[in-house]
Amino acid sequence: MSGDRNADAPVAVVSGGSSGIGKAFVAALIARGHTVVTCARDVAKVGRLEAEHPGVETHVVDVSDAAAMRALAREVLAAHPKIDLVVSNAGGMREIDFTRDDLDSLDLTAEIRSNLDGAIHLIAGFLPGLKRAGRGAIVIVSSGYGLAPATRAPVYSASKAALHSLGKS
Repeated sequence: MSGDRNADAPVAVVSGGSSGIGKAFVAALIARGHTVVTCARDVAKVGRLEAEHPGVETHVVDVSDAAAMRALAREVLAAHPKIDLVVSNAGGMREIDFTRDDLDSLDLTAEIRSNLDGAIHLIAGFLPGLKRAGRGAIVIVSSGYGLAPATRAPVYSASKAALHSLGKS
């Protein structure tokens, strides 16, 4: 975890900030003067992110782990009582062929836990900080598969449709 920060800077929390869209959010928010707190599962990617963006506050945590997310929220909110932006980005996609004979050998709900449960844990954990900021915003990164499901990724599509509903709610 790093930490040079401006006490007056808006604070953003980004899940899945060590790669892809999440990493782009981290870079853009830092460039705009935000204090950025991010979490991701991959220790090596988190280390590279810290090297590329000195001052980013990082935590290695799996968003699908409810207890770990509650602990993360408590720790971050102790340091940053007001959260201006939460970006729920962490997640993943697997292609699963439901016509396979060995479906019972697969973890069929991994995307539900990372994509949907992770967003719920993140938002619920940081909602007190968003309320304290008085102007907090939530961004939920989803996918077109949430609106037009893909047979090659049925569980992913279902999790993204649920995110769409969560965001509208």
